[in-house]
Amino acid sequence: MTRRTRAAAAADAAFAAAFPDPITTEDTSNTAADTQEVTTQEAAGSAASEEESVSDEDIHDFTGTVQSIEDSHIVTNTRLTYYRTLSDVMIYLFTNSNRKLVFIRKLRAAKKMDDARETEKQREAKKYFRAECVVQLKRMNRVEGNPPIHLSGKNAINYEDIAKYMGTKRKIVDVDPDLANRLAATEGAAVLNRAGGRGKVKVAVRLSDSSYSAVQSGISFLYRQCGLERTTEIKEGLALYCKGSKRKGRQLKQDLGLAISEGKKPMSREVFSFLAKKMFVSKKKEHIFSHLFLLLDWCVLFLFIYFLRN
Repeated sequence: MTRRTRAAAAADAAFAAAFPDPITTEDTSNTAADTQEVTTQEAAGSAASEEESVSDEDIHDFTGTVQSIEDSHIVTNTRLTYYRTLSDVMIYLFTNSNRKLVFIRKLRAAKKMDDARETEKQREAKKYFRAECVVQLKRMNRVEGNPPIHLSGKNAINYEDIAKYMGTKRKIVDVDPDLANRLAATEGAAVLNRAGGRGKVKVAVRLSDSSYSAVQSGISFLYRQCGLERTTEIKEGLALYCKGSKRKGRQLKQDLGLAISEGKKPMSREVFSFLAKKMFVSKKKEHIFSHLFLLLDWCVLFLFIYFLRN
């Protein structure tokens, strides 16, 4: 054997040692793959047979109907607010223009039930009437429509009806007689000399801006829920009314010396201490984070006030 032959043999031996023959490994992997494939097929067949054995009666379907899915775009509390707002509109129409209502007979029957009851609470006096209004409002849908208020035809509700209803939303406040008479004089009128509390006179003013915006949103919900578009008259009219009401209301409050700002009153230290103590001694887990959040929020607020003053 020559030197070249011995070198070639040594190289072949080194290669064989570094890369052994993979016959055993290949056979084992093939066997494992075949076994896994058989097991998968058996599992699939078992699942298929089990699925075939389950009937539709044994399945509880929580996917929801088309109507329930479409209704989910509005949270429950907002929907209830719309129902209350539209119930007030229906009460106004029942008194002033009942031909605008679709199911008037059922509303008359509900009113008779309310008239037979005796209650001192004003809102409870229309308990059955309001309940019937909500029932009719819940029947609305985009397929059948079913609006409790006529939205098309000769008896359809129009902007004038809605504007007159919004004009009834007001509150009575006590103001200084001089301010009231000064404001009335600009309109060519005089305030009646009927003193309210603390030597003041009672006047009617507009409600907050949110009260009229709620009516606007409720009317929009009424049309949308029935799959209809608001008329241009109603859409543009309500937008203009709300803008004018906002300016008119603020000017009126300013002339009468009333607070212009709206919203919630700031939390006092006593209320903060009460809430913090309640959550500190509470055994509910969710109050642990609520207590921490309240403390941090209060501290950040006072730090912000401190830097503003200094």
